[in-house]
Amino acid sequence: MDGFSVLPEELTSAAAAIRDRGEQLAMSPVVKYAINPREVGTDVLAAAMLEVQDASRWSVSVLNSTAGATADRLSATAATYEAIDRNQVDTITAIDSPSSDS
Repeated sequence: MDGFSVLPEELTSAAAAIRDRGEQLAMSPVVKYAINPREVGTDVLAAAMLEVQDASRWSVSVLNSTAGATADRLSATAATYEAIDRNQVDTITAIDSPSSDS
């Protein structure tokens, strides 16, 4: 691949942004507030609204969990690239440095 490069700091930044979005989702109104079935009206409407609320909360939970896992993977990938970069710098430095064993 010509011109391919990875900047670990961009991966780390993306991980932080994704994690922040997941945390924002976890604080959304669908999670913070609950429907009071007694204030809705009919039992049928209350049951339907509670079902939608439960599904919405589940969706937010899944999205938050997925965002966290994605952020973790991006952070791990950034750490791997950083380790490879350090290893290559050390290898090149060792090749370029005169040996003290001569």
